[in-house]
Amino acid sequence: MIEISDYIRNREIFHETVSSLQQHVSPLWGKMKPQQMVAHLADEVKWSNGKAPCCCIVSEEQALRNKEIMIYTDIIIPKNYYIGELPPHYLTMDLNDAVGQLMEQLYRFDQHFVDELHAEVHPRFGPLVKSEWVIWQQKHFSHHLMQFSIIPETIESMNNQDLNDCI
Repeated sequence: MIEISDYIRNREIFHETVSSLQQHVSPLWGKMKPQQMVAHLADEVKWSNGKAPCCCIVSEEQALRNKEIMIYTDIIIPKNYYIGELPPHYLTMDLNDAVGQLMEQLYRFDQHFVDELHAEVHPRFGPLVKSEWVIWQQKHFSHHLMQFSIIPETIESMNNQDLNDCI
């Protein structure tokens, strides 16, 4: 039996899993179309692999709180949770291109972290080392793969107050 973490950490399984997504599939929740979701994930991986460095947009104290909640607890992202509108460029690529870009960015991520203490900035969590990025990617990717029924849904354990504190 494949564990949910295998869908994310094993690149071959992940590629097969994401490639199984069809353009016409409607999400169980949310507004994203399949290629938007995959492009969204690829863009975020660029933050983690140094290809699109970003700045933290919250205070240092809030970033530490966000990291503590989202990285170091079992909290998962709830259905219909989003921050802002989708960038228009998510509409410009097709699904196969988006999957290819996501896999390329994940390959770059795997090559990027030669030093375990090296960190890249997440806009709401501040600097994250590789192990923290892996935890976040697993949570974030799982959320979106469940959104499109690509992997089975898990029981959501999110405390909404904790999530509101992460904004």
